[in-house]
Parts: sequence; C-alpha cells; structure tokens
Amino acid sequence: MNDHQQSYYNALRLVVASNPKKTIEIADVKTGIVDAALGYAKGDHPKTYNILSLGCSLVATGLAKRGHNVRAIYCPEGQRNFLAETFKGVPGYKDTIEGMDHTLEHEIKEGNTYDIVLGLDQTMTYFDSENEQREFINQIAKVTKGKFITSLVDYKNQTSQSRMADLPLTININGKQNLFMNHRSWNPVDRQNYENNWLHVEEDKLIGSSKTKRRTMFFKQLAKFSSDAGSTGFTIHKNLFYKPLINKTFEHVISIDYV
Repeated sequence: MNDHQQSYYNALRLVVASNPKKTIEIADVKTGIVDAALGYAKGDHPKTYNILSLGCSLVATGLAKRGHNVRAIYCPEGQRNFLAETFKGVPGYKDTIEGMDHTLEHEIKEGNTYDIVLGLDQTMTYFDSENEQREFINQIAKVTKGKFITSLVDYKNQTSQSRMADLPLTININGKQNLFMNHRSWNPVDRQNYENNWLHVEEDKLIGSSKTKRRTMFFKQLAKFSSDAGSTGFTIHKNLFYKPLINKTFEHVISIDYV
C-alpha cells in the first residue's frame, strides 16, 4: 500500500493545530457520516463497536470520542499521537485509539475481527496494480464481521478537468493564506494508473510537496472484488459525501456488508 510523503502529514498537523476547536467540530460532522451509513441517528449506536481504521482519520478519532474501541493501522505514529493530544480532555473521549504498527496481515494472523472497518480518503486507490487492490480487499474481508465503510471519487464520470486536478483549497493559518493543490499525471499506457502530485504553498512560498503512485477504483470494480471476497451487500449512499480535511473534492460513501 502506497502512502503520502511526510510533508503531507506535516500539513495535516499544521491545519489541526491552527484551530483544534474547529478540528473537533469537523470530526463530529464527519463521524456523523458513519452514523448515517450505519442507519442510526447521530451517535445512537446500539452497542460499543470494535473498529479498525485503515489510516489515521478524524472519523476514527470521532468514534473513539464516542466511546468505541478503535485501532488505527497504516497510520504514522506522530499523526496518531498528535490527534490524541488534540482530543485529550474533550468530554466523552476515550483515549483508546491504539497505535499499532500492524498491517492487515498482522491482524489476520492474530485472528482479529471488527464490527466496522474504515477505509476513508480513497484508501483503495493507493496501489500500483489491480491485483494489489483485489488482494487488499480479500484481506479486509477476513477482518470484517460487520461493515466496511469506504469512500471513492466517481472516476468513471469525471470531467476532463477534474481528471487532471482538484479545485485548490485555501486555509488561513496564523494570519497567512495556505494553498493546497492536487493534480494528477496519468500513465499513458495503463489509464487507471496515475501519479498524484500534492503541493502546499504559504502565500508565495512552497512549504511541501508529495508524489504518490495511485490507481483508480471504479464502483463496479469494488463491488465485484468485494463480492468475490464474500461480501453480502454493497451500497453507494447517494446522499452521503465525504471530504478529506485538506481537499475540496467530495467522495461518495460506500458501505459493504460482511455478515
């Protein structure tokens, strides 16, 4: 599984630190998306869930705040610790986002299973090949005994402009305008593969950049691979959209049942 370079995580930390109160509010809104995908009113869960987050997301932190048992993997230790510091002292927050340096292979070997597995922020696109994506979905199926909740851009119906670049995002940090840009260089041979180029500019200064190899995942592909792995249901939530913290592109929310 591919990942961003460190400068991307440095930017996330900067955005979170610039306004912790706002970050907590955003986390609550994003966590409400999971409530809706589960079919519950805000926070009205019938039990305490065991949750595995693939990556360090605000939703994972928000669910821990509500008292659920959360483990985050594929998540840089510094990022985990920083989010825990941000939420420390928030009423109801249970400091149980476990900072395991595990992979899905570790989770499978230990026989761990989860009520909910989160793969937000387009988790399924951080791969070099279709075989890698398919194998990752097979691994997710082995640890999910409830729902896998993920998010994807509708790559099939992208406009030519959105295929090349996302709308830039500006955030005021300590009185200075910070611009975050995301554009893609597509492989001329395999049109599903691309290099994702991310840039962070503070007014007239380049603060950081990150280049990540990625691959599109279409809805029908995800449905097929999940069904092959043993899923019992696949839902694209038409009225639910997820937006990453430093990106303006809305992603479709998808839930996949493994029961």
